Amino acid sequence: MKILSPLDLLLLSDNEQIVFRALTKKPKQTVNEIAVHSGLSLEDVSTAVHMMIGRGSLVEQLQEGKRLLSVRLQFEQKLVRNMPVSILSALSKGVQSFLLEVPLLKVLSEEELEGLAQISQKRTLLADEVFVWQGETFNFVAVIETGLIVRTRLKGQHLSEKAGYARRTEWIGLNSILSNRVANETYTAVTETTLRFWPKQDFLNYLNDHALLAIAICQQLSQEIETCKSAVTSGKGKLWVIEGVKTAVGATTFATNLAQIAFENKQPGTSASTLLWLGREENPGGRPARKVKDLAAIYAHPAGYDQLVLQTNHEYPPQVQLDILLDELLATYEYVICDTGATETEEFVLRLRGQGHVLLTLSNDPENLDAVFARLKKGQTYAVPNQKRFLALSSTTKQVREVDPRFHLVLPYDPQLSVESQAQQDGATGTAVGATQYNDAIREVYRRLSLNHALAIFVPSTLDVDCPVDNEHQVQSALQFLGSVFGGATKSDAEGVWRSEDSGLVTEQVTIVRTFVSKPALDTHLDTVVAFATQLKKEMKQEAVALSVDHQLILV
Repeated sequence: MKILSPLDLLLLSDNEQIVFRALTKKPKQTVNEIAVHSGLSLEDVSTAVHMMIGRGSLVEQLQEGKRLLSVRLQFEQKLVRNMPVSILSALSKGVQSFLLEVPLLKVLSEEELEGLAQISQKRTLLADEVFVWQGETFNFVAVIETGLIVRTRLKGQHLSEKAGYARRTEWIGLNSILSNRVANETYTAVTETTLRFWPKQDFLNYLNDHALLAIAICQQLSQEIETCKSAVTSGKGKLWVIEGVKTAVGATTFATNLAQIAFENKQPGTSASTLLWLGREENPGGRPARKVKDLAAIYAHPAGYDQLVLQTNHEYPPQVQLDILLDELLATYEYVICDTGATETEEFVLRLRGQGHVLLTLSNDPENLDAVFARLKKGQTYAVPNQKRFLALSSTTKQVREVDPRFHLVLPYDPQLSVESQAQQDGATGTAVGATQYNDAIREVYRRLSLNHALAIFVPSTLDVDCPVDNEHQVQSALQFLGSVFGGATKSDAEGVWRSEDSGLVTEQVTIVRTFVSKPALDTHLDTVVAFATQLKKEMKQEAVALSVDHQLILV
């Protein structure tokens, strides 16, 4: 980050010095306001501001649709307080240690990474500071070290459309410098943010000398292209695949209940947004509502969701059959929930499991997990990148006292389900309507699968620097806030630490208030969460309050 020094001021032009003095007296002025207060013409001010921004001497902030300018001055280092030791340690690492966390750079050796770190520069952004305007040419590539940046597309008349957020270890400008395209979004810091960046030509020269990194970037960009193509051709539906490690472990009951709960949670007034795809050809009755070529028939199930039945009168290879089906289904339904049974040999089933955004494996055996993991490894060949895998113990008809920690989920023992389990074996559909505990567990599974982003607020236990206080009021405020915005929240006590210049590492209590949210909810409300944390910081007289977004730290 460029900080103006007395020597720098001597090198400023006359007009730049006038602009500097105007902004020193009154920060956060528009170009028009600077012209009025300085007596310079609007053209002279614009030229001076452009030159000073190019050298990093001015801060551009976007607030309520206004472009505000200030002189970039030195910041005091904030004290990081009430942080878990692991997070504090991460903040204390050097640039090379941080670059080791960036997935794209894992192909580099320690020596190569050190070379990349040496040619990097550090920049600190203030809250609301614009880093890149849409329409600007990227002359650098950067990766976020700490903080949060929002991407927006400005549309005139102070209207903007939020495109998403960028957080720790995410890149900015990588696609643009390789394609020579201008920025199609505006990047603005939500909180104080630090970045590591490289001038465009320096980074391109480094790629020319390091083929493995260049290939890794090509692979990443190719994956992004395929993701975009998938979103266009297959919509944004989610495929959740349920499998059993053997027959009669409750996969059909699980999938059926999950489909029912997903349907119940659809947006009011919309048509059926959930499709149940059972492994066996079970016709729910009546005529099919429609067909997908000659591959499958879709029926309206009495429970409200739709149900798919595969057809066999075709000669498509498995990969073609599956591609046609998923293109149609994921463009039509919000959730496609599929029970693939227990088979380990059928190619179509293996491919289907591999395409699942979520693959959930059910077992009713609390032991012999090595065999289960060996089974999962066989299907890895077909798995899509970033597939989420869960292993669930189905202890619904018998009590299990000790559970292997490698199970991600445990479906509880429910005496009511024993009778229904026998009914399933006799040919029933397995809705488990009377099994209250089981149904509650499936609802929690649905919530976890659909709310797949974690958000947490760290509530301090002191006022100002060293005044212990009962933080129950602030904790309840955080619970009510997250609960009203996202539908629920929980709290837990933890031991936090902060580094004092006088006393070294100081330990104190902190309360973590967390919730799980969906991607649309996170993108919609993250600014509101930052505003709440900012108010909490002022109320408790803290220098910073910490947020955790998907287990990445953001200091507000």
